[in-house]
Amino acid sequence: MPASSWEKETRPHRDACILLAQHFGVNPNEMLQAAGYEPIPLFDLSLADPDEYPPEVKAVAQALARIEDPERRRAACEAVHVLVELATGATG
Repeated sequence: MPASSWEKETRPHRDACILLAQHFGVNPNEMLQAAGYEPIPLFDLSLADPDEYPPEVKAVAQALARIEDPERRRAACEAVHVLVELATGATG
């Protein structure tokens, strides 16, 4: 059964994309772009000043950024978060 024209053109509101991204722990720009919106500069982490971070943190961030596949990058980031939680005794 073909979809009606309104179904083809319906997409979530920007606010819903941002809230879903927060819920799933992803950068809101990924969710916005998946829904067909332009990314919002506020969520562009590349705008952070890398000189403010210690060299070892920069090296890990640069290595993670080289992972082109978003799903693999997200999984690698989650693994790093687990390691940080274990190292600091943090939970959540």
